[in-house]
Amino acid sequence: MAAKLLIMIVGSNCLIDTNSIIRALDNSPAESEGFAKLQIINIPFFVIGELLYGAYKSSRKEKNLQSVTNLIKISIIIYPDFTTADCYGQIKAQLKTNGTPIPNNDIWIAAQAKQFDMTLITNDKHFQYVEGIKLVSW
Repeated sequence: MAAKLLIMIVGSNCLIDTNSIIRALDNSPAESEGFAKLQIINIPFFVIGELLYGAYKSSRKEKNLQSVTNLIKISIIIYPDFTTADCYGQIKAQLKTNGTPIPNNDIWIAAQAKQFDMTLITNDKHFQYVEGIKLVSW
């Protein structure tokens, strides 16, 4: 299970997007190796919702729900607050002005990355339209 893939040591300044987590849970070599190098697993609150949604609609619902639960137990969940909402508003306005919209959940995830000055680990290319966040893909 994921706990074997996710090694926690101490300290990390990264947030992990849904697609990277799913690929690691599915034993993708690049994601699994990347997760093993992380010192702390920080997950945006909104990613938990996306993971749970995916688990509930999957054909392996119970197995996937257990994987999400196990991941949560060894992770730090980054919760939104007023500053997150302010970053969200700034990012959404910037994206609209530039004509480069992205999904709303991803704006919230980007807002948390910006708020806490954390690198976002993702394979979604549309995050590159968000000014002021650092991105890494595996």
